[in-house]
Amino acid sequence: MKYPMLAVLTAFSMSAYAAPAEWAGCYAGLNAGYGTGNNQWTTTFFNGAAYNDDAGSARSRGAIGGAQFGCDMQRANWVGGVQGMLDAADMNGDHHYANGTAQDTVTYETKALGTLAARVGFLVSPKTLVYAKAGWAWARNTYEDNAPDGTPPARFDKTQTRDGWLAGLGVEYRLTPSVSLLAEYNRIDLGKQSVHLDQKVGTGINDYRANIDQDLSSWLLGVNYRF
Repeated sequence: MKYPMLAVLTAFSMSAYAAPAEWAGCYAGLNAGYGTGNNQWTTTFFNGAAYNDDAGSARSRGAIGGAQFGCDMQRANWVGGVQGMLDAADMNGDHHYANGTAQDTVTYETKALGTLAARVGFLVSPKTLVYAKAGWAWARNTYEDNAPDGTPPARFDKTQTRDGWLAGLGVEYRLTPSVSLLAEYNRIDLGKQSVHLDQKVGTGINDYRANIDQDLSSWLLGVNYRF
């Protein structure tokens, strides 16, 4: 008699420990939110002369929106996998050149973001996953220095894709077996990079290089469909 009872208790304890394997599989979805960026500009080479000139800094802000996709595996209450995101962005910021005139303006624009990250989470309930993510990110940016009141007037710009690391936190809630909602925060550090800006307006100045230090943050809401 004691052996059947032992088997029942063992089966019950195993079922109580292991969460249902409902999070394994792949998904795709949409996201939208808000992003900010910290941007620091230092001139390093200008018209044949080397500089160590702090041109100033600005915070960029704007909307973000796009799609995500990924696949998960599950072991008991732990869920892990990979996730990719591709978002359009409209994040803009500007400041006056630190030692320039009121018309001499530096601008930053982030047009797109992409990430590829590992995601690991814990099921705090069968329907609620709290997770962290870390991986690689890239951003498409346009940088510009415009001095319309110069002699001669000048404008320099550069559109460039740069990459760095990503870390994030989030929560995902299952509304139905196929549909879930998510909210997450991501931090992207693109580091400091030398940018060779192209001259668009003006003559006599043909070599402008700047070190631009940039990091980004995003706050996103989204929906996933699991298949």
